[in-house]
Amino acid sequence: MATYFVVNAPSNLIVGIVTSSYIPANTALKTFVLSNEKSLDFYYRHLKKDADTLLDIGELMQKSSFVNDRVTKGKGGAKPMSQRIRAEQDKHKPSREEEVRNYLVQHSLASADDLSDALHTGIVAARAYMIRYGY
Repeated sequence: MATYFVVNAPSNLIVGIVTSSYIPANTALKTFVLSNEKSLDFYYRHLKKDADTLLDIGELMQKSSFVNDRVTKGKGGAKPMSQRIRAEQDKHKPSREEEVRNYLVQHSLASADDLSDALHTGIVAARAYMIRYGY
C-alpha cells in the first residue's frame, strides 16, 4: 500500500495523508502526491513542531527530490516555494447571556435603557436581564 499526501489544489497546502492500495483520482480541489519515508518524516516533524500551521507542498518539494519529481512529473521547471498559512481557527461567538453579563459587569451603572440600546434587546428584555443578574 502506498501513502499519498492530500494537497488542496488551489492553495497547494497539505491537508492530510491517505494510504491506499490504488492510485487516488485527482479532483479540482484535491491532488494526491505519492510520498516516501523521508518526506513523511519531514511532514510528521513539522506537525509535531507546529500542528496549527499547514505545510505547503513547495516546502516539501525543497526537502525531498522524490516529492519534487512526483509533483513536476520529472519535467522540472517548477520552482518550489515556502509558504506558511495557519489552519482555520474555530471562532467562539459568546452566547447572548454572556454578552449581557459581560456588558453589565463592565457597565455596572448602566440602566435598562443603556442595555437595550447597546445590545438591541428591547426595554422589557433589558429590564428582565437586569433583574436576573441583580442590577
